[in-house]
Amino acid sequence: MADGFKKLIVAIFKVLDFAVKRPLLSIVVAVVGLVVFAYANYEIIHYSSSPGFCKMCHPGTTTGPLSEVHTWEKNIHAKAGVSCLDCHGKPGAVGYLIAKMGGLADTYGEIFKSKEHKMKILKEAFEDPKYAAKLVPSETCLFCHSDEINKKTKESTLMSVGVHFRMLDHVENPEFRKSKNLNDILVDGVKATTDVDPKHKSHYAAGIGCVECHRNVAHSGDFQTKTKMKTCFQCHDKKRPGKMPENENCSGCHRKMDRVAPTEALVFGKGETAVKFEHMKHLKNFMCNDCHTKLFQTKKGSTRITFADHTSGKYCYSCHNGQIAFASDKCARCHGKSPMPTVLNYSKKGMVPVAFNHEKHAAKRVCTDCHTKLFVMKKGGSSISMNGMYQGKFCGSCHNGKGAFATTDCAKCHKGFKPGVIKFKTDGGEATFSHEFHLGMFKCTDCHTKIFPFKAGGRKATMADMEAGKSCGACHNKGKDAFSVQDDCGKCHKM
Repeated sequence: MADGFKKLIVAIFKVLDFAVKRPLLSIVVAVVGLVVFAYANYEIIHYSSSPGFCKMCHPGTTTGPLSEVHTWEKNIHAKAGVSCLDCHGKPGAVGYLIAKMGGLADTYGEIFKSKEHKMKILKEAFEDPKYAAKLVPSETCLFCHSDEINKKTKESTLMSVGVHFRMLDHVENPEFRKSKNLNDILVDGVKATTDVDPKHKSHYAAGIGCVECHRNVAHSGDFQTKTKMKTCFQCHDKKRPGKMPENENCSGCHRKMDRVAPTEALVFGKGETAVKFEHMKHLKNFMCNDCHTKLFQTKKGSTRITFADHTSGKYCYSCHNGQIAFASDKCARCHGKSPMPTVLNYSKKGMVPVAFNHEKHAAKRVCTDCHTKLFVMKKGGSSISMNGMYQGKFCGSCHNGKGAFATTDCAKCHKGFKPGVIKFKTDGGEATFSHEFHLGMFKCTDCHTKIFPFKAGGRKATMADMEAGKSCGACHNKGKDAFSVQDDCGKCHKM
């Protein structure tokens, strides 16, 4: 170590000796070295402030933490040339240097601290609006978006030291703002293409940071991020007395009140059973944020309500549950006229048609007793079978002999269902079956559909099958229940 120190001293003396002997050349070398050193540092500082450098630690290609550069690239700020240090550093040379020193701390954390530590910090920026407002102060946003703040900042801040490190320090309004087609948001509000005046000046005066409302404005993955109503309601709610405007004062922010809460009824659906929704009638009892955006988006047609939703507690039925407001089974209250057809006719090949009387059933039941638990709200949408009804499905849910007459009483629904005599052609001659005679001793369900389907000729059986206990042989079983199929053929076959 001592030898190294001696060599250093010797080298210094040699340089001094060279400078004394050749002063002019020494000055030239020193100046060139200083210029090269300054230029190298300028390039390093400039590059380390670019999105490309930031991407080394934020390489994600989706949304959220780690994808900050990727989402910025898809945002309107990127198109305008506004990059990382333009937002994440206060205006002026000092603000830039402080941001760079903060970058050194981030670099240290990237190298020496855990990934969990890094993710915790990045998630906080996405999830905590107060913390996000510290990362991007309002004055930084307003430096570009407001002439007044731009002027005040430039008058009280050393903006540049003669070199160009970022766009922000050279922004001068109103020229810059107009070149980007921007309004002065503290004076002009927002563009007239929107119905909302967000009162930027009063929010700024109240100390509310820009990114508290416009959170993730550059990192949402959208080209131009708009504030959602649910963000407004985080402050403008019933929990903060005096903070929420009454419904009648919605026009304080919404310049076109007729579009926010139309005075004319909103019509949903078509025809004489369409639903008419009266905004103003509901506003006498509820606040805007009781429904928006918890139940409905603030865009007509964005919510699709099905009949299955009627008893779900969603949408209108959050209140129309029979407790807060009339229940959703009072169809005519909303539809004007009950949407049910008086009679529905069902037919199936090989079956006698069934006429279902809606009106008669609705006098004893409510719509939701059947729809959509038993039947979908579309004619022909449910494939009904007798087997299903015997199992307690469809009509059989009530027609079980307890809630209503049993499905075994066929003639109640199928008028003229039972033919008196059915004739079958067989190799042994024509066979006849008397429905009327057998129904004197048995019920329909004793045979249908355990033994025979509800279709003439639907199941063929040979004498061997019947002798094995199938088809008619299930009862005609050697005299146990009825005479055997092997005895007295002439009883069935007309020879």
